[in-house]
Amino acid sequence: EVKKCQNLFFALRPLALFQVRGYDFTHSFVFPLDDELFQELLPKYQAALKSAEEQYGPDHKDVMVKARNLAGLYLAAKRLEEAPPLLERSVEIAIKENVAVTEIVQTLYILAATLKDCGQFERAKEHFLNALDINVKLHGKIHADCSRDLCNLSNLLNETGQLEEATSYMRQAVEVDEGLYGQYALEVADKVNNLALFLEMPFQFALLKAAYSLDHAAVKGRYNDALPMRRKCVEIGDKNPECVEELASWLNNYARLLKGMGEYEESLRYYERCLVLKEKELDSNHPSLAASLNNKGMLFLAMGKPRVALPLLLQATQIYKTVYADDHPQMATPANNLAMIYEGLGKYEEALPLFQLALEIKLKILSPQHPSVGLSLNNLANALNAHGKCAEAEERCRASLIAFDKEGVSPMDAIPKWNTLGWILSDLGRLDEAAEAFEKAVVLCAECNIKAESHPLMLRVRGGQILNECRIADRESPESLKAKHEDLKLAYQKLLEVRGEEHYEPMVAAKLLEKAPM
Repeated sequence: EVKKCQNLFFALRPLALFQVRGYDFTHSFVFPLDDELFQELLPKYQAALKSAEEQYGPDHKDVMVKARNLAGLYLAAKRLEEAPPLLERSVEIAIKENVAVTEIVQTLYILAATLKDCGQFERAKEHFLNALDINVKLHGKIHADCSRDLCNLSNLLNETGQLEEATSYMRQAVEVDEGLYGQYALEVADKVNNLALFLEMPFQFALLKAAYSLDHAAVKGRYNDALPMRRKCVEIGDKNPECVEELASWLNNYARLLKGMGEYEESLRYYERCLVLKEKELDSNHPSLAASLNNKGMLFLAMGKPRVALPLLLQATQIYKTVYADDHPQMATPANNLAMIYEGLGKYEEALPLFQLALEIKLKILSPQHPSVGLSLNNLANALNAHGKCAEAEERCRASLIAFDKEGVSPMDAIPKWNTLGWILSDLGRLDEAAEAFEKAVVLCAECNIKAESHPLMLRVRGGQILNECRIADRESPESLKAKHEDLKLAYQKLLEVRGEEHYEPMVAAKLLEKAPM
């Protein structure tokens, strides 16, 4: 029975082993063991281990093999928590019995990756470090196995938010690969790309969550750390003409980073290179080509050129429609982005159905309280308000705020919603309520350390708040409004900078400014 069980295990063994892809170790359960077969095999594997212990003692090589096999069975059945003690025992026996070092390292990889999947990150780190130490002693530092170990550690630490240490290990992996393959080898590019991602990540997180506690100059300075990494990936791609797909990705990443730094003209140059490459290599209806058209169009929108962006977004949307149904989840972003272009052009009748479509698609796959749904509700509320449908806009906006009462949701995400509500209430003439909404947005800005007056979100919040104050002054008397002339002029300039001259918000400020001459 034991021999039969062992034979069956070796037939199943590929399900429980790890697939090695460079530095990435993942469980390769293509055909997970079903529970019925697992229950049939489990007592046989346990009996095999017990038999080996009784026959040879607790520290024999055969016990090591049987313990590892039982761990493999647990892994194949996705019962990950049961495997680590067996794998740790296998490693201990292997070290005592002077088993081949490569076998010890392989077991350490399986053990560390299993612990990682179980959320036991410190123990996983310990075993990845043990594997690295063994490989350095066996091969020296400049070896492919050491590079893989460093990447394992880097990715583990990245998952736990220890970005500085993750970056350090990835830098070491890059140095090892440069020593092995040369500075411009494709093997180097993969790790350089990851290093750039790690360098960008803290600042992407700041942009999304802590929201600009750094001023724009500081953010730009931090991005500069990642810039040479992104540039090097492009250089490697240029020197390896066979890797067209990789080069397109690296060009896009470099352009995206430059856009984040506000280097729009330079970003445009690389987005265009990426687009030209895809136009040569891909079918005219390929979704990746549509993604590049979309990226270039949204860059033009950021540059305040919605008219230039419009044909690019229309072309991208048309490509997506040839691949996906109108209500496919992949259509939510194209619909939303095209709507933003129309909104920037003041074409709210075109923007509204697209914002509505994006919302409907998201509601099919996400809960009404999901932050992405809240974002779509807020976009729709903005467009409805600009189109004069203020009551419906208020309903949508308040719905968008529901998600932000949930624990764990960043207050950063709520700022645009309170700002939108302030605009809606102000347009409805409920100026005191609007003042409270704008004040809530200002308080949230403070909580999120938004300090830079030049930041787009701060420009919108302060512009709307000043405009509402001017409306309150106008309600009191024409003289009070005239006294607010300079404040109103400032509000107009802020809104014009962030929204563009064809947007509803600066137009409102301009009309009120006409009522308050010097």
